[in-house]
Amino acid sequence: MATISCGGILRNDVAPDGMLRSSEGDRFRASCSRAYMEHVRDLSLSVRRLQAEIDSAREMLMPGAARIDGMPASPNAYADAIPDGVADLQDLVADYCAELAACVEEQRAAHAALSHLSGEAGRTVLALHYVSGLTWERAAAQVGYSAPWAKEIARAALAELYDFLPPGWAAPRHPAV
Repeated sequence: MATISCGGILRNDVAPDGMLRSSEGDRFRASCSRAYMEHVRDLSLSVRRLQAEIDSAREMLMPGAARIDGMPASPNAYADAIPDGVADLQDLVADYCAELAACVEEQRAAHAALSHLSGEAGRTVLALHYVSGLTWERAAAQVGYSAPWAKEIARAALAELYDFLPPGWAAPRHPAV
């Protein structure tokens, strides 16, 4: 029987009920790839969280800013808090820079790995959901699929992605294999 490829998914990979077949090995491979892609997404979220903390710390340094307990700051308290606030802000900025550098590096590695995938739909859905941070519904809408079908495409793409993961994310292979 000839196989037909549609978005990187072969016809013989689809069960009669329309769902993709999956072997235990594919589930393991997809699980490792999912862990890596979630790591990439978590770095992006961490960068956004640090940016919000920096914005909040900057606001607290402005004249007339509210104290942490919500009470208006007195002029004397403001002057006393400036050196500590600036030091805290500098620490946040340093953390932000380090996290941003790690995030950019991981996103580059993720895009490089995704570029090796055979199916454009799987590559796009994974990039939209894990790298851009879109929900499954929004990612699916952008590629013209339903959310459940986009997840099935992603599951197959994650299994394929395993072979292109950065070092340390794929399980080491036994020399005899």
